[in-house]
Amino acid sequence: NIEEKNITVLNNTIDILSNRKKYLSIKNKMQNNKRISHHTLLFVGRLNKRKRLEYLLDAFILLRTINPNYELNIVGSGSKHYENYLKKKYNDKFIKFFGEITDGNKLVSLYLKSDLFVFPGDIGLGPLHALSFNLIPIVIESESHNPEREYLNDINSFILPKSTTEQEFANEINRICIDNNIIKKKEESSWDTIKNLTLKNMANNFANGVEKIL
Repeated sequence: NIEEKNITVLNNTIDILSNRKKYLSIKNKMQNNKRISHHTLLFVGRLNKRKRLEYLLDAFILLRTINPNYELNIVGSGSKHYENYLKKKYNDKFIKFFGEITDGNKLVSLYLKSDLFVFPGDIGLGPLHALSFNLIPIVIESESHNPEREYLNDINSFILPKSTTEQEFANEINRICIDNNIIKKKEESSWDTIKNLTLKNMANNFANGVEKIL
């Protein structure tokens, strides 16, 4: 029963401007190195069940039966036991586990050489990070998403219904990737949908909220 006038939304974010600067400085070089007939998918996030990694990996196996020209790069840390379990269960040379990457340049290169950011689990800041590098996310609706879900829409992302099966997820990824114009259309407009989500604006929102309370 809190009145709307007494609520201040901070818009939790990351340093998207720094990411954007890195992206603009090397985008032409990286994009010229992309193989047209080959598609690279990227997941960056915590390795846990909330991110639905087994769903993603099952879908990827199905995807390669449709079209073998795919690879999946997985970046992130989590339980070593869970990570080893995934590596053993999905022992596929086209699935690469990079672990946690602290080298910013290496991480940027993975974003820029990818065609699609695949994130079927609970949304946090991961898709926003991808969008700051102009990498379009594909996500699945859920009641358990974090508030950052609000940053995604039909202009900057591919948003699938909660009922999406692994096979349907695989089919949609392939549909998107084989027609490069589908991704390009979203890339042309995606930055405009998030460019207000800066750290400065987040700090200003916080300061304004405190001032309002006082």
